[in-house]
Amino acid sequence: MQHVISRLRPRLKILFSSEGRFLLALLVASACVWGFIALAGIVGAESHLELEEAWMRALRDPADPARPAGPWWLADLARDVSALGGATVVVLLSMLAAVFLLLRGRWRRVLLLVATIGGGYGLSSLLKDLFARERPDVVPHLLEVHSASFPSGHSLSSSVVYLTIGVFLAQAAPRKREKLFFIAAAFALTALIGASRVFLGVHYPTDVLAGWCAGTAWAIACGLVATWLRRWKPRLSSQETK
Repeated sequence: MQHVISRLRPRLKILFSSEGRFLLALLVASACVWGFIALAGIVGAESHLELEEAWMRALRDPADPARPAGPWWLADLARDVSALGGATVVVLLSMLAAVFLLLRGRWRRVLLLVATIGGGYGLSSLLKDLFARERPDVVPHLLEVHSASFPSGHSLSSSVVYLTIGVFLAQAAPRKREKLFFIAAAFALTALIGASRVFLGVHYPTDVLAGWCAGTAWAIACGLVATWLRRWKPRLSSQETK
């Protein structure tokens, strides 16, 4: 066993090195882009619409589709969780995170945060206008909505905001278990927000999956650009002084 660990140790060091993390992030972002394209094809062809509608009906009382399945308080809980991905909460949370970073003198990360979140909302609006998918009407909505359905704006924005802030907090945390906690919490919040949108009947499952893919890809892409700029700035400065 020790012989196997000793042989794997150099490879693990490469995996957890800065280059390894960079390549892993690039791979995840590419997979998310591919996933979004695949989901967009499914939505365009409406090949799984009946299956999605069956899933949404399963979350309601068969005798009364306006009543969600489960205990009476579950609908209120879903609304509260869904609100965590709304514009009001996301903007307020982003402002608090920006103030915290400014107090620590991390103004570059503030710029990255603003660019990532602002670009994420712009991307969401662009994709909604491009696909213009109607909201599901298979079950009554438990929440008032107005915009297009694909992709889920709540899922996209929560992926961008919570993952970005989670990474910032993880980088500031001194212990590995604390780093893992922040990352896991960010993914958990994003998953719960997306699931709540389907439970409330305002999104198809493919809308939520596409929002997760697009938001995660955008957040990773912004992080990779920031990493690239940090690496190349010292090299460019050294070349200018020569």
